[in-house]
Amino acid sequence: MNAADPFEETIVAVATPPGEGGIGIVRLSGPRAVAIGKRIFAFTEEPKRIEPYRLYTGVVTVSDDLPEGGQDPRKKADVPGAVKTERNDPTITDRALFVLMRAPRSYTGQDVVELHCHGSPLLLASVVTAAVSMGARPAKRGEFTQRAFMNGKIDLVQAEAVADLIAAKTTDGLSVFSCHLMGGLSERLSDLRERLVSLLADVEASVDFSDQDIDPQPVESIVGDIEASFAFVKELLGSYRVGRVYREGARLVIAGRPNVGKSSLMNRLLGRPRAIVAPEPGTTTDTIEDVMDIGGIPVRIVDTCGLREAVGAVEREGVQRTRQALDTADATLLVAEATIGLDHQERAVIEAAAAADRRVVLVINKVDLVASETSAPPDLAVPTVFTSALVGTGIDTLKDVIGSLIVGGASSGSGQDLITNARHYAALLSVSQFLEQAHEGAIKHVSPEFIALDIREALASLGEITGDVTTDEILEAIFSRFCVGK
Repeated sequence: MNAADPFEETIVAVATPPGEGGIGIVRLSGPRAVAIGKRIFAFTEEPKRIEPYRLYTGVVTVSDDLPEGGQDPRKKADVPGAVKTERNDPTITDRALFVLMRAPRSYTGQDVVELHCHGSPLLLASVVTAAVSMGARPAKRGEFTQRAFMNGKIDLVQAEAVADLIAAKTTDGLSVFSCHLMGGLSERLSDLRERLVSLLADVEASVDFSDQDIDPQPVESIVGDIEASFAFVKELLGSYRVGRVYREGARLVIAGRPNVGKSSLMNRLLGRPRAIVAPEPGTTTDTIEDVMDIGGIPVRIVDTCGLREAVGAVEREGVQRTRQALDTADATLLVAEATIGLDHQERAVIEAAAAADRRVVLVINKVDLVASETSAPPDLAVPTVFTSALVGTGIDTLKDVIGSLIVGGASSGSGQDLITNARHYAALLSVSQFLEQAHEGAIKHVSPEFIALDIREALASLGEITGDVTTDEILEAIFSRFCVGK
């Protein structure tokens, strides 16, 4: 790296979440991290040598009027045990801890210093300001993790897993992203890369040594290797429908005619009175949303206006929003009343969902009002659950059906075989297309040069996932999702 390289600059940021808390951490990374940290921190007992990965007690002291130009205005606080110097100017002080992580055995691969203070936002901002006045630069979003990637501490899959892990909404999602962070998915992709590299070597050998007395790899063997790689890629691609919902969540829309118990059902699923419930039809005139955990999946539940012929402008808008919500749903709870049954409104929703390959659960609600056991219409090939939102009948069964519907019976496993990221999915789709071309070429006995070209392109697309092949635009898009300080 040269002196102008931004990764040679020392950066600083608050590494703990915004707001008040018991602990607040200011993190520095870069060649001047130690020097700046020592200017802000007064050790209770000045060590002859700062040992890495050890917590030291002391005091952070910063001026409330820091000058420009990187001069250090602070004096040691008059705190028992602290190293003291004369001081007259007003300062901000706090008992704190100092820890050093030496390069390359740190998160970023550079020297990293953390100052563990009390979690006052004003105090932490003052410490950051002091560090900046001494030559550090405020860190950009995700810049600490980006440095970890650039210094080879993690690959791009693991870097993205950091943000996903922080944002996880359920314990199952946490497990999946933890597996990605620890390298589970990266290892699977590495195995695929080694398989493709070996395949490419076999194909290129038949080109490079075609004029020598060396037997090339049999076409049947090459075809078999391509097919095995292609099958593995297709398996990963097939996991995206399930993996995506761990990262983005699933959207579950509750629809049906007015007064069939949609809002009551939403409240039952959430376990709290989120939507207003009243005996008059048309209580809900807009969509109401909330989030819950169903079977380890973060699910956004959307209660909607009743499906019927609208009689006013507000109602027409409500019905229109209901139809828009249905168009974007991962799954729909179509609610009907047990005492009434289904009519053309419900059947139209089922038919539209089937045409768009969207999932529907038919919920026959208010079963507590009927004397005999009801049954689902035999001509509707959708899962059916009988419930009473009033007394809670069938709610646990409904949650199980929703979970199965969203994940399609698949299991998250350890997460190493789940694709959760749209960028990864797009790159793997490109890999599969190039492998398909290579397979077709091998079967048709085209020149090995063309087969080798397709395999190289497949390897390049695979490299985009882990960061072996990337661009500044991709990195900017990825790390801009992070919070400052991570």
